Amino acid sequence: MSVSNGLPKFTGFIRRLVEDGRMTAENMQQAMLSAKKAQQDIVPYLIENHKLSPQMIAETISLEFGEPVFDLSVYDSVQILRDLVEDKLITKHRVLPIYRRGNILYIATSNPTNMDAMDAIRFNSKMNIEAIIVEHPQLEKLIEQNFAQADSFEFSDEDIDLDLEQGHQDSNDEEDDSPQGDEAPIVKYINKLLIDAIRMGASDLHFEPYEKSYRVRYRVDGVLRHIASPPLQLATRLASRLKVMSQMDISEKRVPQDGRIKLKLSKSKAIDFRVNSLPT
Repeated sequence: MSVSNGLPKFTGFIRRLVEDGRMTAENMQQAMLSAKKAQQDIVPYLIENHKLSPQMIAETISLEFGEPVFDLSVYDSVQILRDLVEDKLITKHRVLPIYRRGNILYIATSNPTNMDAMDAIRFNSKMNIEAIIVEHPQLEKLIEQNFAQADSFEFSDEDIDLDLEQGHQDSNDEEDDSPQGDEAPIVKYINKLLIDAIRMGASDLHFEPYEKSYRVRYRVDGVLRHIASPPLQLATRLASRLKVMSQMDISEKRVPQDGRIKLKLSKSKAIDFRVNSLPT
């Protein structure tokens, strides 16, 4: 965007929106400044704050680029190319790798002029990138259904440096379900995993400790999806917390156990989880 004689001069689909009378030049200039200050892409900003139609914006971008709008509602999410782009980049830049042809990776985006996003995906995938124009709400829905927010699962250095020694707990301690001291981050972490599993419509949650790694997976639409990789040194704390929540014996590690968690979402709504543990 440049300024001539005190009036803003726009380019691309932004210019088309102004010329078509969707917004005044002054309002568009202010919107772009506000979106930049909020570190938000201009397309969702215009939709959320100026109530512009997502379909109209997508069609305007389509006219500008000479490319059709792709209907994500008919796209099978199982085909998302998760192994080519890191999840954190998908959730950060709000784009989806939906198709590959040779060394070309086709990226669904509601704003193909967002070069920061395109460059990040190109660098991460080491492939050539082609933008596929989609409506923003459809894109958001697909990302929300298939990807947990990466920043929801990150531990700070302070959290990772928790004292990992497990003290003896009596039966009263086992029944205490409230956060205690430095266990609070673990409590919040597991609660967030459970809530995100509900939001994504997961039928199963897998907490999987291995010799050198730890992973959390959800089963969504019959497919196991990798969600998070917490630090391996927190495996014991995660297992203990889950056992406390499901009223299992946290001192018993040699035999399988069954339990149940009731997660209260509001005064009138609660979700029951059936929990099974296996010795590792």
